[in-house]
Amino acid sequence: GPTGGYLLATPLAAAVVGVAATNQGKWYWLVVGLVAGTLVIHSGGVAQLAILSGELSKALSLGSLPFLVGDILKILAAGLIVGRYGSQTRALL
Repeated sequence: GPTGGYLLATPLAAAVVGVAATNQGKWYWLVVGLVAGTLVIHSGGVAQLAILSGELSKALSLGSLPFLVGDILKILAAGLIVGRYGSQTRALL
């Protein structure tokens, strides 16, 4: 269905974010990982929608562009939270 590409891309995106966040040890690498993970999810979803609709421009306009502002805000919020409280939360792990 129309959400299949997003669902299939999510485990790969989680791996990308996990590698970026844990291997580098700096909060800004988490932000880089989140951006990369978001791109993976959007790419998978748009690819599936393009296959189903037959139009890449339609897939982008319906399946990615409306969600970019919200995704950017969530990435910024996560970066700010981890940047501020990351050292305190690592002690819990």
